[in-house]
Amino acid sequence: MSRVLESAFEAVVLSLLGEMDFVGLAGERFDPDRSGGAGSAGVLREEPWGYGSGKSALAERESYHMAMLPQRLRAAVGRINPGLPAEAVDAAVHAVIDVGFTELGPENRRIHGLLVSGVPVEYQRGGETIHDRARLVDWQDEQNEWLAVNQFTVVGANKRRTDILIFLNGLPLVVMELKGTESKNADIVSAYNQIQTYKADIPALFRTNLMSVLSDGFAARYGTLSADFDRHMAWRTVDGDALVDPKSLVAWETLVRGLLRREVLLPQLLSGALRVANAGLFPEYV
Repeated sequence: MSRVLESAFEAVVLSLLGEMDFVGLAGERFDPDRSGGAGSAGVLREEPWGYGSGKSALAERESYHMAMLPQRLRAAVGRINPGLPAEAVDAAVHAVIDVGFTELGPENRRIHGLLVSGVPVEYQRGGETIHDRARLVDWQDEQNEWLAVNQFTVVGANKRRTDILIFLNGLPLVVMELKGTESKNADIVSAYNQIQTYKADIPALFRTNLMSVLSDGFAARYGTLSADFDRHMAWRTVDGDALVDPKSLVAWETLVRGLLRREVLLPQLLSGALRVANAGLFPEYV
């Protein structure tokens, strides 16, 4: 597939995610060295939390080495925990973002624990030390912000640009690698290999990762951080009940409409289901 056709495939996926209540934005919006107004990956849905065209790129991300969006995380923590003072909100954000790590697997598990259980914080109120937890996710999905961002650039050992990322409250949750249908070398295996390259070159992108999604325009698979190619699975249901006839929808659309729904992603994040999905937790869907 040519570069233009790959871009067209991205645009179709982004449009579908927009129908599913994700806010679609262009990755260039978050380039630290970009001047001017905010970019947009198509008019998918207005941003609900005040990040309009007046927001500067610098306020969003200070460095290409940063894979998270700290201001969006800070705003989300404030919304989800309205009773926390500003210093506790800042401490919770710091615990997620400003931490060095040497091994990706343990770091991913550490942050998953914070996403599920909240970040321990303490603060003073009325002369008393209050011990509390700052929630990073609204499990009722009333205060969360969901973004679908294409062509997001991250720098690590090398500079890499991802196809589509799904962000939850400023944290990259899903990495999508899309390949075209006409190039002999651009198949689903090459999509998997590209994800492995990202893990080696820009591991910071995967600190908060729930899963990766691979597609060559027809076939599609998903897998966890540690899954090899054979443990990346297909997804065969849209509504969670009826199995879709493989001939009625291309596999990538079934996966996107079924697996990437917000109401599906949140319970899986909460339970850590995808970490054991390859062991057969959802055998009827794969």
